[in-house]
Amino acid sequence: MSLNLDYFREFTVLSDTLNYWEAADRLYLNQSTLSKHIIALEKEIGYPLFTRSTRHVSLTAYGQALLPYARSISQAQVDYSAELCRVFDRDNGVLTIGCIPAMPQYRLTELILDFDREYSGSYRTKVAEGDTSDLTKDLISRTCELAFVRDLTSKQNETSSFDEQFVRIPYVTDRLVAVMSVRHRLAGETSLSLKDLKNEHFCFIKEISSLYDLSRRLCLDAGFMPDIVFDSHRIDSILEMVTNSDCVALLPGRHATFPYSTAPSDGVPFAAIPLEPEVCTSVSLCYMKDIPHSDASRAFVDFFRKRMGDEAKKAEIPNGTESPQ
Repeated sequence: MSLNLDYFREFTVLSDTLNYWEAADRLYLNQSTLSKHIIALEKEIGYPLFTRSTRHVSLTAYGQALLPYARSISQAQVDYSAELCRVFDRDNGVLTIGCIPAMPQYRLTELILDFDREYSGSYRTKVAEGDTSDLTKDLISRTCELAFVRDLTSKQNETSSFDEQFVRIPYVTDRLVAVMSVRHRLAGETSLSLKDLKNEHFCFIKEISSLYDLSRRLCLDAGFMPDIVFDSHRIDSILEMVTNSDCVALLPGRHATFPYSTAPSDGVPFAAIPLEPEVCTSVSLCYMKDIPHSDASRAFVDFFRKRMGDEAKKAEIPNGTESPQ
């Protein structure tokens, strides 16, 4: 029989979970199909990979021996599939752009759609949304050629390491604010320090995200461990939580739906108060240095520079190339 390489990925997932139901759920298969695939893999290899009972699944010595090779095969399959897709997209004028999950707040949707309209018939874009850390990996792996990422780095050595690999063209700067219900005792303040929030309950952007790490680090630098009672990747969920509870969220100001420099009007259920000392984040268009780029990538960078005007050129991080080559 011809061995299906997907079976190796299914084997690794089952090895991680040791639970057919959970593995099948992750793989979007039913348990019967997964079981048949594992049996087929065992038959082809000639050794039992799992011991099974009504309540327990475990790897055999043969399964343990195969596992690192199965992981390598699965990763190679992901890598060559991504590379073939990248080459196909390049040859067909398709540009993949990575974006942080704040496209409406920063008008990135409008920017990308304007590019699509201007270059209709020549190029088209695909958007891949992700956290800054994920998008950085996507740029390195060339899953995307360009990405709008948020710069949250405070350590100089990390910033230098980033700048050694990427060109950054600044797009917009945003100020961090404390967001809370208009009924909160601090809602009337014109500014707040992190120390003012020491005894508050917090809502954070989802754990294992750049904003989560920044918010937690700022609290630790202010001398306290934040009491995080809720975290979510959805801004609307965080705003709903702070509106209906006594929690405080730390968010970029543009994630609030009204200017934080003005008092909330009737009907606005939350206040967004700037932090002092000021904490700013910046969003930049980034791409890898010193690697070939597609015509579509170069066209988008040129389009972006024209849209931003001279300010983008003045603000560009030093030592970057003028455009993808």
